[in-house]
Amino acid sequence: MINKEDWFMIEAQIEKGVYQKDIAETLGVHPKTVSRALKRRGPPSGKRPSARKSKLDPFKSYLLSYKGKDETVTQSALDVSRIGEMTAKVDALSASLLAALDTDSKLIEAAWRRSPRFYDDNYIDLACFTKNLRKKADAELQAKVVDLIATLKAGKGRAILCQGKIGREVRGTCGLSIYFPGDRINLAYRTLDLSRDCKWIAFLERYRS
Repeated sequence: MINKEDWFMIEAQIEKGVYQKDIAETLGVHPKTVSRALKRRGPPSGKRPSARKSKLDPFKSYLLSYKGKDETVTQSALDVSRIGEMTAKVDALSASLLAALDTDSKLIEAAWRRSPRFYDDNYIDLACFTKNLRKKADAELQAKVVDLIATLKAGKGRAILCQGKIGREVRGTCGLSIYFPGDRINLAYRTLDLSRDCKWIAFLERYRS
């Protein structure tokens, strides 16, 4: 069920051309809930039981704070106790990318170019990058890609608890980006835990060399 705040957000996003399913994902409701609200031109009438507070409420409030401001926003709420699980999937993908550099460097470059980029093009959306790879990857690389894409799906009890986005430019993103600069690699990146626990930095250094 949605409230008046949710309805105002739905109205603003529909005017911008955002798909109903993306709005529903941001609000954490079923797409049919958004569709019904649009048909009746507002939230349900009558008294509504008090909503239970959720740990994800600040996440949703952050996204809603951008409604009607012509801003592009993408974000994920993560279960930090399961970061190791995601790191292992990225590590497996990194190893396959390293093995594929001699034969599939053009595929990797094309996937990078087609992925939304952030922070002066130094980061790419991880889900979009892997989905772009999947389209033409060989069987071995595709298996690692599919495995990681499954891990990036949001839901209760998963590594990514909730995802949200506002703006056409970030359709299909997962709200989780990874360092993948267009040219020079920042030396400080080697000091991060991910570089220690994962072959991603090894892939980047060889790919950009």
